[in-house]
Amino acid sequence: MPAWESRLLSPWPIWNRILPVDQGVRSSLVRISVLTIVTMLPLYGLTNWMQVWIGRSVMNPQIALDRDIPAIPESVWIYLGLFWFAYPVLILLVPKTVDGVKSLITALQTLFVVELISIAIFFIAPAEVDLRDQMVTALVGLDTMSAQIVETMIGVDQPMSSWPSLHVSHCVIIWAVGRHWMIHQKYPDVVRILYGTTLLLIIFSTLTTKQHHIFDLVTGGGLGLYASILMLRQDTFVPLDSESSIASEE
Repeated sequence: MPAWESRLLSPWPIWNRILPVDQGVRSSLVRISVLTIVTMLPLYGLTNWMQVWIGRSVMNPQIALDRDIPAIPESVWIYLGLFWFAYPVLILLVPKTVDGVKSLITALQTLFVVELISIAIFFIAPAEVDLRDQMVTALVGLDTMSAQIVETMIGVDQPMSSWPSLHVSHCVIIWAVGRHWMIHQKYPDVVRILYGTTLLLIIFSTLTTKQHHIFDLVTGGGLGLYASILMLRQDTFVPLDSESSIASEE
């Protein structure tokens, strides 16, 4: 394994104080969750603010098919599933062991590194999402909770952070690590299928909410898939694989 992979994805020293020894796994998970939230969300928010300040777009990845996809205000609830489902489910699925926590940390670092890469691209080659007029038209005369949420989201989430879609890349990474944990813990196939389907719906909701182009979805998916491959071959996942092999032999 290349040294740069290990440096990026093996648990960083910052986690040492909150890594569990033998007990206290659940309290460690709470502290890890808090540290992740106070790091990743403000970083994206700062990027949004700076994009407004810079206010430039150097490319337009829109194709005809982008406008053929209908704007569906109600799909905003699925889109927000990244926050009410995808991120929280990691804490529910992670094996409640020391090795499980270490694999979670590798997953969180992968999400963070992908966020940094995406932010760099947002600044180097910003592309505006020039599709929101379709959603504005769909909201005309619509007085619902969904419409209010969409209007708030449009006001908060600036259209310059187009590609690669961070929404999509994070969903792919979360699918990969969640699937790995579910196989390790022998979840029923139907649960794994429902899990994957929910994340897939979240991915495609980036198009029906007019938050992203098809190009953004494809590039975000490619980045997420590559990051997932690197993530799952880290040493932090080896003990989980070994435990699964022993259990299956028994």
